[in-house]
Amino acid sequence: YLLLLYGADPTLVDNSNISVLEHFLRLKPDNAEALLNFEVDTNGKDINDKNFLYTYNFRLFLQEEESGPDKKKFAKRKARPELRIVNKFSEYKQDGLLSTPLAELYIYSKWNVTKNMNYFNCIVHMLYLILLTLLVYWSSQDMYHTTEE
Repeated sequence: YLLLLYGADPTLVDNSNISVLEHFLRLKPDNAEALLNFEVDTNGKDINDKNFLYTYNFRLFLQEEESGPDKKKFAKRKARPELRIVNKFSEYKQDGLLSTPLAELYIYSKWNVTKNMNYFNCIVHMLYLILLTLLVYWSSQDMYHTTEE
């Protein structure tokens, strides 16, 4: 916690591309919770002020992994899958940390971005299943349900 106050970067990764948060999730869940709570701040106003705001820094979830031959220079970085770190919460059996304000807001904002697409996909799949069922029913009706006169 003290290192963070003096500007340590919690998004750095080690040689095996494991972040500080992942190490804490695996070994020290209390430190992981403190790290997640450290990323929630205010705008410095009084809590009763109408302009009081919470600020959330999602940098722990949006980490980048190093790529290319110049790993030490951090010259080229490519983005990791966005929900990779959230999956690590379950992998390391730290599901309780998903209820921290930062993790909840991150998952909620991801849902708000993708919910229309997910609903559309569900409707398209339902329509596909209905049409496929009707096709099978009608084609089998002609083939197997003919009456001989």
